[in-house]
Amino acid sequence: MNTEIPSAKVQDVKPGFIGTIAASYMWLLTLLCLFTAIGLVWWSMPSQGVQIQIHFPDGHGLEPEDTLRHRGIEVGVVESVELNHELAGVDVTVNLKPFAEPLARAGSRFWIVRPQLSLGGISGLDTAVGHKYIGVLPGDAEAAGKVRFEGMANAPPDSTNSPGTEIILQGEHRYGLNAGSPVSHRGVIVGRVLAVELAQNGRTVDTRVRVFDEFEHLVTSKTKFWANSGIDFDLRWGSGLAVDIESLETVAKGGVAMLTVGNGGKPVRPGQLFSIVGSPENEWFEKANQVDMAKTDLLRAAVSVKTTWQEKGRFFGTADKSMTFVGTHVKTGGYDFLYLPIDTIQKPEKTIGDTFRVQLVDGDHAIGVEELEAEENQVIGKIALPSNLSPTERPFSSDEFRKPEAAENCMAIRREGTGDDGTFLHLSIDINEIGEDWQVKGFNGDRNVWHGAPVVAESDGKLLGFLIVDARSAKIERVAD
Repeated sequence: MNTEIPSAKVQDVKPGFIGTIAASYMWLLTLLCLFTAIGLVWWSMPSQGVQIQIHFPDGHGLEPEDTLRHRGIEVGVVESVELNHELAGVDVTVNLKPFAEPLARAGSRFWIVRPQLSLGGISGLDTAVGHKYIGVLPGDAEAAGKVRFEGMANAPPDSTNSPGTEIILQGEHRYGLNAGSPVSHRGVIVGRVLAVELAQNGRTVDTRVRVFDEFEHLVTSKTKFWANSGIDFDLRWGSGLAVDIESLETVAKGGVAMLTVGNGGKPVRPGQLFSIVGSPENEWFEKANQVDMAKTDLLRAAVSVKTTWQEKGRFFGTADKSMTFVGTHVKTGGYDFLYLPIDTIQKPEKTIGDTFRVQLVDGDHAIGVEELEAEENQVIGKIALPSNLSPTERPFSSDEFRKPEAAENCMAIRREGTGDDGTFLHLSIDINEIGEDWQVKGFNGDRNVWHGAPVVAESDGKLLGFLIVDARSAKIERVAD
């Protein structure tokens, strides 16, 4: 019997794409590396924020890749600078960084920063040797979004972004005032003119002014304003003509001067309306000299203290010695304490017997030095006061202590006079006068007047430390933690 054995037909089959990949793990590894590389490139690409367009009257040399800056930080990059179709200006396209998108809102103002020399000083000097850049002053945080803006030919007068209170001065004339004109109090600039506009009724001129926050307390409902030309002529018989020039900036731009002529005025309100006149009345200066414009809510707790003792005379007998300084009244836990510089209540070596005394200048209240609480190498100590002795009406409490981490505007406080005739006086300490070790630069006060004075923050009235005055220098000893 013949049996046919089946035979298989063998045919070569080319593998497909999937089959080829499946045939080797190396292909899978290659694909994995490819996708990883694509992902890394994608994530490393800088994300783009909102694109805005600004129209400027002139380009002032601005170029693509220049920057948009706010408070010295780069917040955008210029993509293009082109003449507009009417050849009447320059259109600048700027790509904002994602974190700067809130700048694209109504009310934001843009200008090209460039070197400018004026009688008021030099600005934009960093662009003289480097790239130009665009400055910005953000609009209101609640304003609607916007992508097209009209740029300004020059920086606005409030471009420094100094916080303050805006008020309106209304007068019969412009008095030569311009945006950026200084507002001064006794020759010190305390604000700036923002704008000068004709009032809606057409009969008066409204001058919008910003008074900086640190000087806001100088303006009350009893403040008078007048136009200041910056030049004062005084012609007297026998002495000739005397010319007093306040500043070249005031001469060039005009200015506003102000004085508060009475106590008890109400604090200034934003948008409050004041009158401005062409020249001051003579009696304003006399009245202003009777007004204390210090922040009275900060002037407190300083106590005049003195030490007395006897030493042997140079040749015979005894000599009476004394020293005055300032203490700080603190009330905590229902008890009154006096904080004093320790070096002032240490008995001098030449003291005779037990003649050394520490007492308040206001009266003969003796203070028990044996009650001093202080640690080794401590500069300030505290003494418990008798229960019937409260040297000031408004002492500090322990929760009003604040140790500053950085230099800030502050004032040292002392008390002059005794009893009901005593008044608080202050010494302003500018932030620029404080070194890293809290040395007060340029201090020329008397140790007998200011040593130990409490130092108070102008921002919140907290007790920051105590003024320690040496023979040739002064330092702020900060409060302990």
